[in-house]
Amino acid sequence: MTHFRHAVGRALRMHREIRGIPLAEMAEKCGFASVSGWSRVETGSTTPTVEHVYAAAACMGIPANHILKVAEEALSSVNPDVLDPTS
Repeated sequence: MTHFRHAVGRALRMHREIRGIPLAEMAEKCGFASVSGWSRVETGSTTPTVEHVYAAAACMGIPANHILKVAEEALSSVNPDVLDPTS
């Protein structure tokens, strides 16, 4: 089963990678003490706070609601399991 946190994490990672922002830079700008902490957000192991989503969106120059919209659309797609890292 795909959880919203997985979809948000995938959306965050997709947009970060498109913009070429290194994982370490994103972790720092979002207030994480370690890269592994931010990595857990992107893989859906940890649920990001609203503050983390806003910080990441600001770092990438996109509205925070865009991240949430992408996640919601992925979950409502015909095959939401594509977002499930356990599949």
